[in-house]
Amino acid sequence: MKTEQTPAIPAILLGEGLSVLGAGRSLFRAGVTAYQLSGASGIEAGSRCLKRLELTPAAKNEESLLELLERVPFDKAVLLPCSDRWVNEVAALPPELRARFPASSPGSEIVQVFTDKSGFSRLLAQHDIPHPETRIVSTLADVEQISATDCERFFMKPNDSQSFFARFGKKAFDFESGAQAKKLLQECVENNLGMILQEYVPGPPSNHYYVEGLVDRKGSIRAVFARQRLRIYPARFGNSTAMISVPSSQVQGAVDSMRKLLGAVSYRGIFSAEFKLDARDGVFRLIEVNIRLWWFNEFVASCGVNTAYMAYLDALEQEVPEVRSYRTGVREAYPYYDIHSCQVKENKTNLPSVVLSWLLSRWSVFSWSDPMPSLNWVAQRIKAKLGFSS
Repeated sequence: MKTEQTPAIPAILLGEGLSVLGAGRSLFRAGVTAYQLSGASGIEAGSRCLKRLELTPAAKNEESLLELLERVPFDKAVLLPCSDRWVNEVAALPPELRARFPASSPGSEIVQVFTDKSGFSRLLAQHDIPHPETRIVSTLADVEQISATDCERFFMKPNDSQSFFARFGKKAFDFESGAQAKKLLQECVENNLGMILQEYVPGPPSNHYYVEGLVDRKGSIRAVFARQRLRIYPARFGNSTAMISVPSSQVQGAVDSMRKLLGAVSYRGIFSAEFKLDARDGVFRLIEVNIRLWWFNEFVASCGVNTAYMAYLDALEQEVPEVRSYRTGVREAYPYYDIHSCQVKENKTNLPSVVLSWLLSRWSVFSWSDPMPSLNWVAQRIKAKLGFSS
């Protein structure tokens, strides 16, 4: 997707990692200069599609977006958040800065609800969107009634995923007894992390589907894209390691739920919704919605839905062309993690099959036209294995 005249206004990507790398490449291919504003760098380091926005003094991770933007030298630039932290900070910017640094994103009230698991579960219940049974737990008293049956079908996940992962290095907690649940919850409470109990929807990893796209400032959904998870690692609460693009008609129930939800809250911006097809009744249950650029946005762009560029155009109040079709049957694998996917019995695969599938897939991170991030990343992994500091 590319307009006849590419605007000279740059884009500023907020964050680091695979989502930033993918967005930088997608914008570069659309003719937009993308800068990264972050006090740290990750897998995106060395990309020819990204420029580092050097500030004086240098940016620090603990600085607020407001503090950082005061030192940005551009008269105007589009903001594209790539984490929950940054999407919250973008939404909180005062009007005068939003005029100078526009973004295609929802208002602060919607952002708070979508990024807080407890508030989000209440929103889904309010609008009758199929989702896993959820119980909000904020104190130890809330888990006093956990039964043995609950322990079999529930797991514990945080309201704030980013802070939780930074503290524990995982997405969620499993537990085998009420006593263990209370112990885990106590640790979370001590770290100021609110939690929810959520039912684990039965079915294999391939029952996970993602519905992604963008709603413009007029409330019009300009694209709907669907992909299916093929493999996961680690088990249950890991990330997709292999996926395939599928027709949106294949997940019509999920698409209908997203249209209903987005319309109900007058949503604007990028969305990436995770559903699981319930093996018990064939209903698509909404797990969560990312309201910022996600890990595999470059894969989606490679299929014909460049959400980063669409958000860029919408932020500048330009017409966002509607995407009516995209390439289906396109596969992507993240080899570094996918090589371990055969250890997850629910994936029902083996190492030879996994490796063979890579020959028919795009590879996350790697790009012939932008090879340095993958080369740097491999070098870092080798140094880590050999015990050298990075």
